[in-house]
Amino acid sequence: MNTVGELIEHLRAFDPASSVRLAINPDFPFSHSIGDITALDENGRQTVFIAENGHQEHLPVPAAQALGWLPLTESPVRTRRTPLRVAEEDN
Repeated sequence: MNTVGELIEHLRAFDPASSVRLAINPDFPFSHSIGDITALDENGRQTVFIAENGHQEHLPVPAAQALGWLPLTESPVRTRRTPLRVAEEDN
């Protein structure tokens, strides 16, 4: 995504009332709120900058997986190391 138009097009797939956060740093993923938005003229072209406004919390694992930052995993299968002992009845 390289343009404002591409960003807008991607965002149209979501509910306009949805919260928006920035996902930052794949190695230590956090969720950040969006801060100010500004634009500058760079070499005759306008470039838009979206600032972050501080981190909110760790990025939820499903979000990091959907972004390809964490592998999709399944819960490990637990196996018993020793057989379950059945209590003997008193005679």
